[in-house]
Amino acid sequence: MRCFIALFLLVMTSASAVHAQAPASASSLTQGPVCALIEGLPGPKAPLRKARAVKSILKAIENPKTPPAQMKKRYAQLEGLIHATLAEATRVFHDKPRLEWTAREQNKARRFLEKHVLGKHPLLQMGAVGFEPRPGLRAALMYAACRAGQPEDAIRWGRRASRPEEAPARAFAALLLLESGRQEEARELLGAIRGPSFLTAWIRAELNTDPDIRRRQRASARRRVTTSAQQDAVAAQAQRAQPK
Repeated sequence: MRCFIALFLLVMTSASAVHAQAPASASSLTQGPVCALIEGLPGPKAPLRKARAVKSILKAIENPKTPPAQMKKRYAQLEGLIHATLAEATRVFHDKPRLEWTAREQNKARRFLEKHVLGKHPLLQMGAVGFEPRPGLRAALMYAACRAGQPEDAIRWGRRASRPEEAPARAFAALLLLESGRQEEARELLGAIRGPSFLTAWIRAELNTDPDIRRRQRASARRRVTTSAQQDAVAAQAQRAQPK
């Protein structure tokens, strides 16, 4: 894995020449379905939706009528695909010093990057340590796990998000931790939850201990409401903030 960055740059240059209890359907924390607060699912025109390997899976995952048992199967399919692709990366980008790689090994690594990282419909991106699912795919994994009644899986995927722009994934993990009564674990993620989104603001308002910051973040979350689930969560948070 130590040499995949160098090969990534090489290809770029060439191209330019949880098994805990499932969250309740209506949470007392958010006054609505917790899973509905996920952010970053692939939009209708997202390139990921054209990827043959995940096209049908994504369609089933986003269907609100998909029952939990079927959602569990779809999640297992998507998770299996990602694990298989990451396992292939481990085999391709081994620890053998790059200067000792054969031409065949270098070509194999280049083909992997072109297919899974740099292609038209890539599944992976480069994270802080190694390869990770792309944000839209991670959001789909977390959403499917949540709806399948496997919040611990969703928490794990969110915690592993290493890039700054994936703060919403970490915020969703924090939300599920709060829903499970694990406030201290949720607060451990607070420093990595930044950026302009509804859920990041809502979570910061929920976890921060400074009353002024909490008030500002509640206002920030209110300004970003676009769905009924978000509106319910804002109302629930505002009610908790009222003096007792």
